[in-house]
Amino acid sequence: LDLVVCSALGCDQFDCVYPARTARFGTAMTSEGLIPLKKRKYSCDNRILDPTTSVGRNYSRGFLHEALKESTGCQLLTMHNIEFLQNFMKRLRASIRDGTFPDFVRDFMKREHPDGKYPQWAVNALRVAGIALT
Repeated sequence: LDLVVCSALGCDQFDCVYPARTARFGTAMTSEGLIPLKKRKYSCDNRILDPTTSVGRNYSRGFLHEALKESTGCQLLTMHNIEFLQNFMKRLRASIRDGTFPDFVRDFMKREHPDGKYPQWAVNALRVAGIALT
């Protein structure tokens, strides 16, 4: 959310520890949202993590759940999260170039907050950037 709002406000360069820190805590960034892979329910989950990254396509959620008990799991998840975030930002930049950024933001917000309860700070900041969510 922060990267989307900051991009709307004109920021074009980021230094972010979020993908690595999130991975160290066992959480994967995916097109389905955040997945806390350390939870027991993922121990036997044979589904791939996410089709949009090389790690996500090649390792199951169950494998990564077990791998997170060692440093290898954190390394794999860090690689996945970084690639996921790079792909996300490529799509964001493409929407700016194509003139569809406001729609990109609205679609993102609907996916992240399906109940329509958006954080007020984000609503206010996006309004300043000329993007209305409703």
